[in-house]
Amino acid sequence: MNSSQQKLYWAEWRSFWCIAGAGFDSAEEPIQRKALHLRMGLPESSTKFSQRDLDHFLLEIRATTAPDDLHAQLAEGTLDRQRHSVTKLLVAHCGDASAADAYAAACLRKAGLTGIERGWKIQHATSDELRRLTVICARLKTKTKKKA
Repeated sequence: MNSSQQKLYWAEWRSFWCIAGAGFDSAEEPIQRKALHLRMGLPESSTKFSQRDLDHFLLEIRATTAPDDLHAQLAEGTLDRQRHSVTKLLVAHCGDASAADAYAAACLRKAGLTGIERGWKIQHATSDELRRLTVICARLKTKTKKKA
């Protein structure tokens, strides 16, 4: 996970632990966190999470931390589709996947987003990064239509 994904993970975990961790000793926190990962079918360590693993984790956690916010829970389920459509459009624009990743990363850095490190890939994009990339893709579509 990149740094922005790590920040999101830990923020969501802290919210969850405030609710689910009541009655546990603070020394139990890392043990309970890793056990939860395993119960979800995820790697024991969050550093080994793929984007899909993180999405699954967030979906499950938000069912507890925000049970009335169905929109937030469902939004996590649509991220894979968003990543796929953004990737498809940028690959068409740039020619190949690595060029699309580099172009997207450069656009996000130019927009002022932090945490976009060397080797960043669209498949690891957070919801905020995808929202910004969707705007970029819409502009690219508009420019392509004007040329035709």
